[in-house]
Amino acid sequence: MIGDQGPYDPTGFIEGDPSTYPVPLGGGYYYAGQYWTLTAAAVIGGDPLEVGDLLYVVSFGRAFGDGTFGDGFIGWNTNGPWDGIEVGFRGVSVSLPAWEVPAPPYSGCPLGESMPGWRIVIDAQYLPESAEVRRFGELDFGDELFGDDINLDVSTMPWNDITEQNFGVSITVGNTDGNPRVRVSEAQFDFIDETADLFAMSQPESWFGPRVGTIVRVGVLAPSLEYHPLFVGRIESVNDVHDQPPRLVQVDAFGMSFDTVQTLPDWTRPAETADVRLTAIGVASGYVWGPVYPYPSVPGPSLLALPEPENVVAREALDVAAISARWYVNTAKDGRLRVRPWPEPGGGQVITVTDCNDAGDTGQNRVVFGDINYLEDGDQVIYGDGAPTSNLGLLSPSVGLFGDMNELLNLVVINNKDDTP
Repeated sequence: MIGDQGPYDPTGFIEGDPSTYPVPLGGGYYYAGQYWTLTAAAVIGGDPLEVGDLLYVVSFGRAFGDGTFGDGFIGWNTNGPWDGIEVGFRGVSVSLPAWEVPAPPYSGCPLGESMPGWRIVIDAQYLPESAEVRRFGELDFGDELFGDDINLDVSTMPWNDITEQNFGVSITVGNTDGNPRVRVSEAQFDFIDETADLFAMSQPESWFGPRVGTIVRVGVLAPSLEYHPLFVGRIESVNDVHDQPPRLVQVDAFGMSFDTVQTLPDWTRPAETADVRLTAIGVASGYVWGPVYPYPSVPGPSLLALPEPENVVAREALDVAAISARWYVNTAKDGRLRVRPWPEPGGGQVITVTDCNDAGDTGQNRVVFGDINYLEDGDQVIYGDGAPTSNLGLLSPSVGLFGDMNELLNLVVINNKDDTP
């Protein structure tokens, strides 16, 4: 049996001692997807866990020589059954906001033979029918309580694994042109929903499950079962194609920064620092996906007052305030807004691009491109403090580098002569 195995008191748990491990319901072997609810705090696998957190069984195989003749199985199965010698445990904290809770081990589906050990996970936040949320008009007067006691906050809404019904996903994140105004991330999904059990069209089934506005995310589980989110956003449209089988559902979603595409009527602000203004814009827009990530500096650069009331779009106001401070706004991997310095401070490997192959130059980070297009215009020029003509900052020119494979590269250093940066 997979799924919930009941409560477990981790007091006395010893890594490597199967006699101290939680036992599956009914005894027997362990299988991928089994988990227990902790009744006491503990540190397992180096992770501090609290009461109510979940403990998942994991396995990466048994080393040669482990166990004695007759113990467990010969070989190792990806999803079980496993004996106590073959397993370990990994905790998942459910006390964190939902956007910080990783996908559980072994959720989703394998990515295939080209990426052995990797799994893709597509999950969405909604209350399944088993949640038994009472709707208006259900039950009789005086039955139980008026309304329900289930918290519908996105920070506590449960994630539901819907990977198996998906057969295609395309994700677009950020820009390719170096612009400090970063585009909203997008994702397109294709689902097979033959029996309409996921995207229902009739009531009461349509009260449950994902719909327009539902938060959906895509991530991968590494062979170590560490979770890496790739996209987090809200469903914007659902196109149910069911004229002929198979029944396909096409879903479009926008990244969480789209929540800030709200009009702020009669918007005014006093002279203040950039961090204060950006925070105020986020609050005014109703953005609820957690706080903005730490700013490059607090307090930030000073911004002029906006005394004249004006109707502005919060997303545009965020960009204007950030760019005025020589920052920019984009989203972190978990979908939340973050503010970064512009241009990026760099780091990692520096690549030098040249347009000719001089004899004797054998630098390993040197790349030759015969077709270099350099465009400098005023789209990304900002003015700093003081006289505009004397303190002008060029954020990032547009550089297109095309090789034989028509690859567009984002590069750090560009040289047109070996001795001239």
